[in-house]
Amino acid sequence: MSYLLKYKGTYRLKAPIDLRKNEFLRDEKGNYYDHDIYIDCKGGNQIYHYGGKELIALVNSTIRGKNIIKKLKEDGMEDVILKVWETDAETLIFFHVKDIELFAKLLGARTSGAKISPFSVKNLPKPDKPKYNKYEIPVEHKEQYDKMLELIKQYIKKSGLAIGKAYERFYADFSKVVKMDLVKESKDKNYKVLHMICRLNLLNDAIKWLNKNLKM
Repeated sequence: MSYLLKYKGTYRLKAPIDLRKNEFLRDEKGNYYDHDIYIDCKGGNQIYHYGGKELIALVNSTIRGKNIIKKLKEDGMEDVILKVWETDAETLIFFHVKDIELFAKLLGARTSGAKISPFSVKNLPKPDKPKYNKYEIPVEHKEQYDKMLELIKQYIKKSGLAIGKAYERFYADFSKVVKMDLVKESKDKNYKVLHMICRLNLLNDAIKWLNKNLKM
């Protein structure tokens, strides 16, 4: 088990991610690989466990790394630096665990979400929103389309549901009327559902259905 788990609740912990699959790394038994858990810091910097009582401040800028070392020396705290490794792109500063608060402050360790598990889905990159095919509402259908949008607003208000849930209900119920899974059809063709309703010439049907349900 990772040594850094002791700081859960104090700092935001994260775990390495397989970016190809957008999921956390696992060992050969299928368990989450927790040995590389790190403390998330501002600017993409990290603090992780090296071994025993040593931690590493990973500064992803050699200039920033040099500035941190310079400040420690100017403040008479050069002795907190156990050793330094530098690459072309980053600086690794080794330090004793007793100095965690000092380096957490220097690197801007995040505290927001400190109670979240390092393996929480909240720590996974959010998938890009789908890019739908561009669709221009035909001029001859613009009035009907706007009427449908106005009725949907009334439908949402009447339903008392959150906007997203109200749309889901509308799509599901209206799909039964037209005997077609509009959400699936839209995904297959990569259009927004409301645009698909227009493309399929279902605007009149949608308006009638909405008017009927608003009167109920």
